Amino acid sequence: MKFLKITNNEKKEWLIPLEKMKMALCLYQPSSCKGKTLKAFLPFVLKIPVLRNIILKIFDFQIVDYQLDNNLLECISKNLKIQSFKYSIFKGTPGKHQKTTIQIYDNNNILAYCKISEDINVFELFRHEEKVLKYLEKCKIYNVPRCLYCGIVGNYYVFIQSTEKTLKSFSSNKLDSNKIQFIRNMCNKTSKEMCGDKSEYYYMLQSFQNDIEVLKNYDILKEYVSFLKDLILRIEERVENINIFCVYHGDFTPWNIFEENGKIFLFDFEYASFEYPAYLDIFHFFTQDCIYSKRYEYDEIYTRYLSFLKPILMSEKLFSNIDEAYIMYLLSVCQLYINREKNNMDDEIQRHIKIRLDLMKEIDKNYKI
Repeated sequence: MKFLKITNNEKKEWLIPLEKMKMALCLYQPSSCKGKTLKAFLPFVLKIPVLRNIILKIFDFQIVDYQLDNNLLECISKNLKIQSFKYSIFKGTPGKHQKTTIQIYDNNNILAYCKISEDINVFELFRHEEKVLKYLEKCKIYNVPRCLYCGIVGNYYVFIQSTEKTLKSFSSNKLDSNKIQFIRNMCNKTSKEMCGDKSEYYYMLQSFQNDIEVLKNYDILKEYVSFLKDLILRIEERVENINIFCVYHGDFTPWNIFEENGKIFLFDFEYASFEYPAYLDIFHFFTQDCIYSKRYEYDEIYTRYLSFLKPILMSEKLFSNIDEAYIMYLLSVCQLYINREKNNMDDEIQRHIKIRLDLMKEIDKNYKI
């Protein structure tokens, strides 16, 4: 089967079949204007031999042969109860928890998504996501996937989930009222009363205290060790006084969301937690978009926070202390990256962690926690 192999500057790779390309490209979610324009025109220009050759040469794309493992194809067919289907493939974001995502579709509909890996640690994430999705279903949280299969197929760990995505679905970098309302609803429906020092968030802070020493191995990060130790102790005291916690998605971003008919659909709950302070996902959406889409440095993010995000959150009245909540979020995401990568942080990961640490220092300096 012939596929178009797309590779971007971040070494992410997609395999898109040349037939029914428009449906297949629903898996390709570029954040740049260049990528979005390319996605819109590819199905048309590749039909013209002269233009196809130009596109292949300019973007260094390739036409390759590819076939999924037969056992995997049989597993998909069995769990979706279908005889035949098409698929496009995203090889995953390079990193420790890299996994392959497969979009499964027919001539008219996207049927499901399948994630695969040969890494047992990624399988643990799949099993955790299965647990989260079952809990959300129990809490009557809709517009999220259902787990259709989580198990082992040959050499692969496999996770298959349902989807409501269609050709009309789209993603947006805009933090609007629909997205905030989705997070508000998810937090309200999953909220539980408990002692702050028994929450997952509090345990995360304690784990972070143990991970901080790793930063001494990196020249651009070692100066933050004492700042973080002091900050975590102060935040721990705050968390001890919180008694309401709820589900936190952990990666609420434009690339894990799609929209259709005014509704928000959220997926990829691998990094979700059950007991976090409410509404922190809103900060994640804002910050990830600033870093990865807008390519902002920390001072630009802080300026944008003051002029855009903070006024919105003040009007929504979600937080008693917005600056404190933002720092709680930033500690969480830094702990995730540092714990996950530890002694294997490349220059790009170090730079992104530094942006978040500088942002924390700026917020802390202007409003002492």
